[in-house]
Amino acid sequence: MREYFGDLSGLDEKSLNMLFSALAQNNLPGFDYLEFKAAVHSLQVQMNMDVPTAFQSAFATASTMGLDKEKLLKTARHYLQILDKEKAKLQAAAQKKLKEKVAARKAEEERLQREVAEVENTIRKLEETLVAKKQELANKRETLQTLTNQVDKTSDKIVKAEQNFIQACDVLKQRIAADLKQMEQVL
Repeated sequence: MREYFGDLSGLDEKSLNMLFSALAQNNLPGFDYLEFKAAVHSLQVQMNMDVPTAFQSAFATASTMGLDKEKLLKTARHYLQILDKEKAKLQAAAQKKLKEKVAARKAEEERLQREVAEVENTIRKLEETLVAKKQELANKRETLQTLTNQVDKTSDKIVKAEQNFIQACDVLKQRIAADLKQMEQVL
């Protein structure tokens, strides 16, 4: 199915696989937009037809199987809705995951910050254990820095995955929208 949508290089493969899987799982029975898209692609590749001619030829054939313009447009919109739902699900999951990860790291960061303050106070009070407490402080600061770095890396990774997915989704939506426009003009 992915070849029907033209060159998708540069888009995140995992995101594309998820989107195409969702489209396939929600494929409506009978001849609809996806089968129309496949027929148009086949005519362009095998017969070197331009887009309007391929649209008209595929539609003429599909019409003999009971497909009309309204059903074609309606099913194309159905697939746009599927992509919108997938985008919303991914965004919600990414936000939830980001909040969970950041909240856990922030709580740990705050706990360690409190501990650092307590250790500093203990150092002032306990001169005889100064060397041991300074080492403990250095260790906790190192852990704190590691956690801070992990929060940044985790956030960046989640945001990047979300951006990749959104980019892939937007490109597919644009392609379908362009097809809708072309179908409305040509058919």
